Amino acid sequence: MAGGFPPPGMRREQILGSGTPSAAPAFRCIAKRRKIPYKNPRAYLVRWRRKGGPEMVMVDAEAGPRIEDVLAAAVKTLPEAARRWPEGPICLAREYKAYRPDLPTYSRWVEEVERRIADTDELVQRLRLLHYGRAAGNVLFDIVLDSKLNRMGAPMTLAHAGQATLDGLIGTGKLTTFVTDSAGTWRPPVDISHLWVLADYVRNGLGAGGYALAATADPVGALSWTGDLASWWSSYNDQRLTARAAAVEAGQEWQEPTDPAALATPLQWLHRSTTWRCGVDDLFGDMDAIALMGALAEPGQGATPVTDLLRVYYGPSPVQVGRALLHADNRFHLFVRHAQPAIPHTVDEETGVVTVDRAEALPVIRGHIRDVAMAILRITRLRIAGRERGIIGLLDQTGNVLRGLRVEASVREDVDGPWGAAMLDEVAARFTDFLLNGLAGEGWDVGAWPQDASPLEPYGGFLLQYGDSDAARRYGGKNGAVPAVMQYVRTLQEHLEELGFTSGVTPDGQFGASTAMALRELQIEAQQSRVWQEKGAPVPGMAVETAARRFRGYVNGCLDPETAATIAEWRRPAGGLRNLCPVRVYTRRVNDGVPGAVVHTDVWRWDQVKETNVRFYAADGLARYPIPRQRIVDGDPTVAVVGAFSEAETTGPNLGKVHSWPEAAITTRTLVPAGLLPAPPADPAGLPIGSTYRVVRAIAHVECQGNFDIINAYDRGRVSIGVCHWALMTTGIGEYAALLAYYAHIDPEAYQRDFGRYGILPEKPWDPATWTADGAGAQAKYAGRLAFYGLRDGTGRLHPAEPLPLGAKKVEDIADAYLIDYLRGWHALHRLAMGLRTNESMWRLMWTFTLFRLRALLARPFHSGPAAGPGPVVPDGAGGQRVATFGEVFTSERAVTALLRWHVNRPGRVLDSNGAVNDALAAFQTVYGTGRVNLAALTQAQQDAAQVALAQDMIDRAPTDSNYRDSVRNAVTYVDAEVGALRSTARSFQLIPEAPMWPRSARLSAVYPLSNGRR
Repeated sequence: MAGGFPPPGMRREQILGSGTPSAAPAFRCIAKRRKIPYKNPRAYLVRWRRKGGPEMVMVDAEAGPRIEDVLAAAVKTLPEAARRWPEGPICLAREYKAYRPDLPTYSRWVEEVERRIADTDELVQRLRLLHYGRAAGNVLFDIVLDSKLNRMGAPMTLAHAGQATLDGLIGTGKLTTFVTDSAGTWRPPVDISHLWVLADYVRNGLGAGGYALAATADPVGALSWTGDLASWWSSYNDQRLTARAAAVEAGQEWQEPTDPAALATPLQWLHRSTTWRCGVDDLFGDMDAIALMGALAEPGQGATPVTDLLRVYYGPSPVQVGRALLHADNRFHLFVRHAQPAIPHTVDEETGVVTVDRAEALPVIRGHIRDVAMAILRITRLRIAGRERGIIGLLDQTGNVLRGLRVEASVREDVDGPWGAAMLDEVAARFTDFLLNGLAGEGWDVGAWPQDASPLEPYGGFLLQYGDSDAARRYGGKNGAVPAVMQYVRTLQEHLEELGFTSGVTPDGQFGASTAMALRELQIEAQQSRVWQEKGAPVPGMAVETAARRFRGYVNGCLDPETAATIAEWRRPAGGLRNLCPVRVYTRRVNDGVPGAVVHTDVWRWDQVKETNVRFYAADGLARYPIPRQRIVDGDPTVAVVGAFSEAETTGPNLGKVHSWPEAAITTRTLVPAGLLPAPPADPAGLPIGSTYRVVRAIAHVECQGNFDIINAYDRGRVSIGVCHWALMTTGIGEYAALLAYYAHIDPEAYQRDFGRYGILPEKPWDPATWTADGAGAQAKYAGRLAFYGLRDGTGRLHPAEPLPLGAKKVEDIADAYLIDYLRGWHALHRLAMGLRTNESMWRLMWTFTLFRLRALLARPFHSGPAAGPGPVVPDGAGGQRVATFGEVFTSERAVTALLRWHVNRPGRVLDSNGAVNDALAAFQTVYGTGRVNLAALTQAQQDAAQVALAQDMIDRAPTDSNYRDSVRNAVTYVDAEVGALRSTARSFQLIPEAPMWPRSARLSAVYPLSNGRR
């Protein structure tokens, strides 16, 4: 093809085209939509080789599989930015082993993989290969251990876990655990990757290299604790060799005196690399691997024995006493007892307490470290010498022997030389003292061993949280945490402000609702794989760039270590250019529907701007939502209207009809799953689906004005959305939470995209029998609470890593009530509105949940008394009679619509646990009387008349306040443009048999016409 590969404007990972480069119809290429002509039924693929550039491959459609199948398969193997191997984890520039997930998160990832693999041998090897093997740049581990060739290049793929799990596992550097829970003491982190190295050895054994290593050093120690200690010594030796080479080059004589003053230099080299080569987290990982070897050899029964072992060993501190108990609190005793190579010790078999004599253990430990240090040097230098001599050199047996002798001499010179021996003494002594300190204390005591700097250091090392105060010297939820007034909270607020997360307040040193909300917004925005970054010279400004490190913690509104690390990353990324908040909410004057001058430039809180003559807009620099060209504001495809401030009822934000998108209109196509609609040109109006749709659409007409993206945030519902305008409520107990619980149940992936990643969770899994809070079950509806990380419990303790429910029967009893208002803040409303406008899965959710409600209502008995008493009855199918249900009393489309309108807005006036009450009961009695009524005995004309009268009575008895009577009338008389008016005859309402499902996680990016005119 002319112009070389790839053609201008094409990325090299794309499929370039189909056919020959000659005149013919056009084939649209993936992603770029670049047109490349073709005329023959052949596909041309471009495969990029590691060496030699591109290679064209032709696929003949007549001689092989379908071109579509070939192209689909090829796409899966194309290289992607930051993806480590095909269908593997995505790991950005600074994400490899960069995270500290807690035990619940990490064990959930391991459990997912373990359930899919169901083979412990394979599981532990794949986990090891993520960080120690060819794919991680440590090929020696594949030689020392018996590694399966088919796993080495791609240790774990989407066949073994979801993308989030793969990304999380490869990014895990350290494991965070708690003594009890996250509200209590946090233990020092553990490098969990070390565990999988010995687990692989236990389950799969040594490879050829391992048996060769065993001739000079214990392979178990070399793969764990003596290996890390020897690596630490090697870091000193590397610096020594560099210094010696520089001295020789300068013509100076190299000497290694051992007086204290002279030893200060090699000691400095050793100490500066302690945390890098042999940190506390490394040692803890090594010790835990030794302690768990026996358990990993026989991990027990059950579907996930390895995950279960992790949860027990690293879980909350056990109640049982005794140092033999398999728990990380006992790691020092367990490690010494089971160490390979062995460490001299004595043990009290009754208590499990281990005792070590320093004088006896020190020389043994030194000898173990020396063996591995020498093995490391031998392997490294023989490999270097072999590369230098090439293939011909390998055939020279005499030369090989001489080369080996020279290498051995150089190894002994380094290890047993004056400084080398002294540093071995230092390493052995430091580790022995580390063990003695740990044996005298708990399993998490680090003694004097250096630790990595905490990302919390700029903030005093405290996990800052709601209620902290500089003035009160309250940090980490504790009063008087420091002896003098500091500025830790103010520093945090200034850093957030610097990054654009202000929440509309000035830094004041008080960690209140605004600071918590600003942190939540940072935690939400920093999850993206792209960032809104400053541009450098010569043209300053902003640009969308690939992130170097994504936030992978809890959206909890707290300054935990992961959040502090994210702030540091955003303030000081590569090149010194900051990442800033990509979303800005601002207001403009609007004249005759045309936006004018900007009035407010940075709006966050729901009540920050109370002017009613301005319109609120959100500009998303990352352009994450597809905006139809007709909705683009001032030619900017990143801007969308969010709403206005309303003074109605209790006041607040309102996204009304004037702000909604016509593309988010509720129609048969957008609301009803396609599989339930007849194929065109058939008309659904006369089918059961048409009847059900008419009633649902009539309710939507008055509840959400016929659009999915109508949001009320100005009344006691606080936030209400959708066909039935399910509300959050001021108490936090409402139908909105139940709606989201149902969403999480039927489409977890879509829920995570639309709510979960923002830290919004249901308080418990969906079960219609349990989502009945605040009397909802008696009223045939569903209600409950949302849950969030970072809430305070009844004692005032804040839980950054455990979700707690938000809500109480009394508003004053809600400790973190500010979060209810946070959900109607303008940034939160922008996310909600764009989800309602662009995510088909949210639309289908409303259809199924509305039918869930309608079915429950119509199936309820009209009263709880006997069939012989007053009220409606129908035949029971066995020659007798039973109490009629609401669905047998209200049978016309108009009557059902009137009933449902009342049930949505005032369910307490419709029914309770005993059946019909108040207005619903009164309407029935007005039409049928107060006695016993056999509905089956009525003629068709009588039934039709009764249904008309029921619908009208439900309208007439509706109160006139808040235009409620008009809303009932408007619902009943609604005429749909697609399926016509509601029918009034008896039994005209037909409810489809069951609530349908739909294809999961559908996004409408391909449905809307985009700004360039293409679909």
